[in-house]
Amino acid sequence: MTLTLKDNARLIASRVDSESVLLDPITIFTIITQVLPLVVACWNKNDEPNAELSSVNFKRYHSAHPEQVRRRLARRIRGEADAPMTKSQSLEFADAIIAQVLESSVATVAACCREAQLES
Repeated sequence: MTLTLKDNARLIASRVDSESVLLDPITIFTIITQVLPLVVACWNKNDEPNAELSSVNFKRYHSAHPEQVRRRLARRIRGEADAPMTKSQSLEFADAIIAQVLESSVATVAACCREAQLES
């Protein structure tokens, strides 16, 4: 079963510790819902335009450069979020997104990439 961006946003939001980021769960979900399509669209445009290869290439890139992926994603989250975020908050959001991508099926990642392309 493949999941939509909204399904994944819900799962990602549940990975973020609301106490450590000092945000309520609804705000976390709202931010993730807002930034996830933009982050995925950026990945599609700049890193892997082929949705079917996105999962494999992301996992390979993360395996070789985990801190670079984490920092780059956190910067993108801070840049796209409507509300100001601290570096610490954006790193926690990035960790949650990375964990979700690494655990998602190739089909789910591809479906989310195609969905993000339609939204952008």
